[in-house]
Amino acid sequence: MSGREFLKFVAYAKRCEISADVFRIVASLGMTPHLDTRVSDMSLGMQKKTMLAAAWIGEPLVMLFDEPSNGLDVAARDVVIGLVKASRLSRTILISTHDEYFIAGLEAKIIMFESLLQDGLMEKQAEKRSYRIEQSASTTFQ
Repeated sequence: MSGREFLKFVAYAKRCEISADVFRIVASLGMTPHLDTRVSDMSLGMQKKTMLAAAWIGEPLVMLFDEPSNGLDVAARDVVIGLVKASRLSRTILISTHDEYFIAGLEAKIIMFESLLQDGLMEKQAEKRSYRIEQSASTTFQ
């Protein structure tokens, strides 16, 4: 499957068209000459760019990224930083990353995983999940 076919597939799965904004993202990431290359034949960076461009298909209200800058060159990282900053007023965006350059560029609120543990949030959620599991198990097997 080529990069272009992948983007079409994502649009099909999301029941939408690929917007002009997504094609601008593709161009800004320098992907246009590589769209007809098989994804499996692309470099890690080009694969990542393809996945990132696909994330904007359908104008999602919530976006979740895990290490979005991994495999990207500095120029592409800067493009992604700009995209996230431009999008953050119209969507909720959660990013997990160890890339300090990327973090600094986003100028966003940072929530350290450790702070979730300190606030007891993780334990409270675990207790709720445990209760739901016990409750559903007793309901199911009686």
